[in-house]
Amino acid sequence: YICSTNSKTCPQFIQSVLLDIFSSFESIFFEADDTDWAAMDLLHQFDVDVTQSFNTYILDTSVTRNKLDNDL
Repeated sequence: YICSTNSKTCPQFIQSVLLDIFSSFESIFFEADDTDWAAMDLLHQFDVDVTQSFNTYILDTSVTRNKLDNDL
């Protein structure tokens, strides 16, 4: 996870983090949520197809369980 409160200094911070990470690892994996500006700054450091998108859905089982209980 990468986080910043300053959009002006974030790119320099990201570059520093990437240099450190790639000095230890040949490849990395990360998720960049398009609602997170810092994550998108990180994503834009790479030559990737940003139009490719994957949706994520979270099932709240307490809601599902309550609905099933009420339907019985």
